[in-house]
Amino acid sequence: MEKVWTKPLIGDRPTRFSVRGFYLPVFLAVLVAKLMVYLLLDVRDLTALLNLGGGNDGDYYDAFARGEVDVATSLWPLLLRALNNWGLYTRDGVAFVLFLMGAIGIPWLVAKIVVGGIPKGRDLVRSAWLGALLLSLYPTLFFYTFDIYRDVFMLFLFLAAVLALQRAETSTSWLMRSFWFSVYLFLSVVLFQLREYLGFAVLISWLVTKVWRRLRLSLPNATLLVMLHFVALYTGHQLGIFVPLYAYRDSGIFEEGGSTFGLRTQDSPMSFISFFALSFVFQIFGVYINSPKALILFVVESLPFVVMLFSLWKRRAFLDFTSRYLLTFSLIYATVFVLGNDNLGTAARLRMFVYVSVLIMWLRVSILYWRSHFKTIARLQQQDIVLKQGPRRD
Repeated sequence: MEKVWTKPLIGDRPTRFSVRGFYLPVFLAVLVAKLMVYLLLDVRDLTALLNLGGGNDGDYYDAFARGEVDVATSLWPLLLRALNNWGLYTRDGVAFVLFLMGAIGIPWLVAKIVVGGIPKGRDLVRSAWLGALLLSLYPTLFFYTFDIYRDVFMLFLFLAAVLALQRAETSTSWLMRSFWFSVYLFLSVVLFQLREYLGFAVLISWLVTKVWRRLRLSLPNATLLVMLHFVALYTGHQLGIFVPLYAYRDSGIFEEGGSTFGLRTQDSPMSFISFFALSFVFQIFGVYINSPKALILFVVESLPFVVMLFSLWKRRAFLDFTSRYLLTFSLIYATVFVLGNDNLGTAARLRMFVYVSVLIMWLRVSILYWRSHFKTIARLQQQDIVLKQGPRRD
């Protein structure tokens, strides 16, 4: 009889890697390497070297914090000015806090979400560490910890909101469900103040997920949902709902850096669909390759993202509430910024929320898939043993 695999499972296949023997040492090695880069190099010169376009928001945030600019574009510069008024602000100090948030805080939240709500098992600890390790290797996230960008702070709050919603959905106590859902609502409002369509997507995705959480994601159903999505988009386009997004896209702020797509909207249905599809592929899948930096970004970020998406589609039957929520959020959030953005560098920054969501979904679905797979094998082998032994004789 063939031996049943009893080792813990990680990601897409069984693994013998231990936490102490592999995941923890590698995570710590990556953390030390990032810390050395941060402390030993002039990170602002490195930021200019790696920049794909879209400008440096850090200069504006620093000027606002010190009172040189009085026009606030979001809650983030107001928070920085408050820190400055309290005597707690320095650009390097805030940047280092964001570095720690990106290197330790965000991987920890990802690990918690990956295993949250799943029945206990030996596979969960290693899956959590794998999630933290893969997240720590995310180049764009590391890049945006070099300065006082709001993106790292927003990603941290977004993951905290997802964890709070996950706790609200899995808690058995009414009091705890109410508490965690209140935390989720509060963080959604804060995210709305930081980036309006991000907070909107975080909140509305809960309602949409409640509607379709029981829907079987078969090929016909998925095709129908995609068609309805395009119909809704074109209807919004014709009604002028997206005019502010188009105005922002066509304002010329994306022209610096040499990574502008140059795509413009059209009125006819087919032209609009082709515009959106091409913009979506360029920004989400990163296939707009116009420089060595863009090629490297495509290889190290977008290709793994595509592989995870393909694996998710094959194992879509194992999408639970958390995964369906993240899928819904990714689609709503990506739709908005794809319509309003026309720059590869900005897209790499905006799609961090989508890429991290897909990583979490892939790990959760993989855990559930392999548990189901090996339970089936064990059951079939048990049936085979019973058949070989024949009927019992009393």
